[in-house]
Amino acid sequence: MSSDALDPQTPITLISSEGDEFVVAYKLLCASNVLKRLFSCKRSRDFEEQRTRVVTLRDISSAALRKIIEYCEYKHTYEHSSTAPPRFEIKGEEALELLMAGEFLDI
Repeated sequence: MSSDALDPQTPITLISSEGDEFVVAYKLLCASNVLKRLFSCKRSRDFEEQRTRVVTLRDISSAALRKIIEYCEYKHTYEHSSTAPPRFEIKGEEALELLMAGEFLDI
């Protein structure tokens, strides 16, 4: 691990398209390959998000971002479990928006 690596507990603030802020531990956001790569980049001064620990997601609604964070928590909890995890519920009306947001964040 390089000295530039973030502590897993480092709080990262995600801002939805409506301006709602969600503070999430870095370790949970590693479910997103996009966010993981952003914050694990060795050249940490290249992006404002790396300095401020704030990421504005202009195309992701608060409802979708809340569900994505729930999924990140779910994945972190059950990823290395030896038992079958409970089903992660997604309502039909959420599916398309979550699919697009998940694709963008590479989850």
